[in-house]
Amino acid sequence: MQKKKNNKKGKKLWRFFIFILLLAVLISILIIILPKLPETTEQDHNEVPPPLVQNIEEILPVRDKTTPQKPPEQPASVDQTKPPEPPAEQIKPAETKPVEAKPVETKPVETKPVEAKPVETKPVEAKPVEAKPVETKPVETKPVNTRDRSIYFMSETNSGEMQLTKVIRNIEVSVSPLTDCINSLLRGPTAAETNRGLISLIPAKSRLISAQITSNIAYLNFNDDFRYNAFGREAQSAQIKQIVYTATEFETVKSVQFLIEGKKVDFLPEGVMIRDPLGR
Repeated sequence: MQKKKNNKKGKKLWRFFIFILLLAVLISILIIILPKLPETTEQDHNEVPPPLVQNIEEILPVRDKTTPQKPPEQPASVDQTKPPEPPAEQIKPAETKPVEAKPVETKPVETKPVEAKPVETKPVEAKPVEAKPVETKPVETKPVNTRDRSIYFMSETNSGEMQLTKVIRNIEVSVSPLTDCINSLLRGPTAAETNRGLISLIPAKSRLISAQITSNIAYLNFNDDFRYNAFGREAQSAQIKQIVYTATEFETVKSVQFLIEGKKVDFLPEGVMIRDPLGR
């Protein structure tokens, strides 16, 4: 709608502009023509003036002359098609001739032997170095206080039964002799003791966690591996005896209370009871 309104306004303005232009042209023509007219007499006043239409018709051609004319259109050329171009000549490939390789003559290079001059070497005089004696101080070794302790292993009798066998070991004196004896027992027999037929039926991974003596009872706390013996019920009974007999070698120990990881256990997996303190 707005475009239609704008078009109408534009047409009105264009028409008004053309009208003003024509009016201005007429006025300018009248200004030019009027001075050239002859002076009128009284008779002329009485005569009826010629109609203005003739003057306007005379003016109109003048306006037509001032309007620019379009240049005449040039006649279109009859032959607009260009003549066909001649076909391009085919380029023939250039013939290449093989190049004959001439052998290059190589002359042997003459090498002259270099005379090696002997280098004079002077003997170096070696001065004897005086070796100073190093003072060595004897290391003072403090005597270790040891004491014979009794521990128990198992051995086989002639009848094939297992029995407890006492072994004397020289163990260093410390503030916890019971712990030292039990740890020495857990390490097993030495090579010399093995040659004598001694064995230990305590599981190899057994470890003593703590040891305490209260009211003639040794509370020995072992790890969980102490419970499992791969050789059956008899071997498990033998491992309990080894511990009890070794601990009761001390005058202050009458029985042993076994603990597993700090807790009392009624039975071992093979049925051996360790709920109460055990003696010899």
